[in-house]
Amino acid sequence: MAFLTSVGELKSALQRVMPAIEKWSAFPSLTCARLEKGTVTATNRDLRIAADFNGEGALDPVLVPAKALFQTLDNRRPDMPVEIARDGDAVSVKIDGAVSFLMAGDISDWPDFAPAAGPGVPLSKTFHKGLIHCAPFISDEHTRYYLHGVYLDGDTLVATDGHALGHHPAGGDLGIKAILHKDMILAALSLPAARSLVFDGSRKVATLRGPDFEITAKVIDGYFPDWRLVVPDPADARFFAEFDGAELTRALRRIQPFADDPHRYVCLAIGGGGAGLSTIYAGGAFSAHPLSPVAHTPLQSDDDDQQMFYCAVNGVYLARVLGRLRGAERVRLSFFKADGEGPFLASAAPAGDSGLVQMPLRGQSRFRNSAVACLDAVAGTAG
Repeated sequence: MAFLTSVGELKSALQRVMPAIEKWSAFPSLTCARLEKGTVTATNRDLRIAADFNGEGALDPVLVPAKALFQTLDNRRPDMPVEIARDGDAVSVKIDGAVSFLMAGDISDWPDFAPAAGPGVPLSKTFHKGLIHCAPFISDEHTRYYLHGVYLDGDTLVATDGHALGHHPAGGDLGIKAILHKDMILAALSLPAARSLVFDGSRKVATLRGPDFEITAKVIDGYFPDWRLVVPDPADARFFAEFDGAELTRALRRIQPFADDPHRYVCLAIGGGGAGLSTIYAGGAFSAHPLSPVAHTPLQSDDDDQQMFYCAVNGVYLARVLGRLRGAERVRLSFFKADGEGPFLASAAPAGDSGLVQMPLRGQSRFRNSAVACLDAVAGTAG
């Protein structure tokens, strides 16, 4: 009893299930892939991925060491035929006349758990785009485990690490409220867009189905914070500024605020004579880069010589936010307090349904001198 396929088909399917295979485990079955007729499956007991591949013949379920099987297929032409068969306590893999024998695992040790049952709700490509948009903001903090995924809130996808928050339409009201685990999200982003989502509330299990794959994972059993309380309405902005998206990203890269310290701040300053981004490096060195706002709220101040708006933020988080807006012709930053305190909203201009919220640094008044120095520096550059 043997199953015939090609190196390319089997290797592609094996690569798809790799996120669910343990590199090392006290349970040998968790380092194995389960092969049966036209399907390879892997699980680490929290995540299960199954991928289909083309072939013909028959093969009873068998466990094969995933790493050894991948090495057997590596450096072979994709069109080479592969014959897989059970041979006693081993699995034989025959490629171009050469036969490799891989020790078969005990199929009774396979800790598989069933996918969520049912037809599921159909997904559009907007859902996949939302996962891409929100994934960088998934938290890895151990204490707040409920932030270790993307929250599906009916018609919206949300993720936050407590410093920045991303939200994106889910492509319609899916009628599901669940926190999808980050392992499921990362696996889904390595595959084509899923076509349906099945949620089993009683088992706390969700399954994403694609054209030739299934991803099943336990959802996070917890309560996601009420994200709508911290996402401001753009119409309530006290101050906004729009920039050329490429210019703003380039300015942030050039001052390199986090080259020597991941907590180094950057200060955005806008005045009557110009605008810029600045930072102070370890050792006291000051760097500023000019910006040319496309539009901004008129500046108001009792002191005509000090008309300006400024806001200091963590440079690492700002880079992450701008990374999600890469490709936007214009980026709009909306602030909701005149002193720069409180969360601000970053979005593509004109604004869409998705957005990114970031918290500025506390105590904005202590960065006033940096803002003044930044405007003086960019004014001198312009002069």
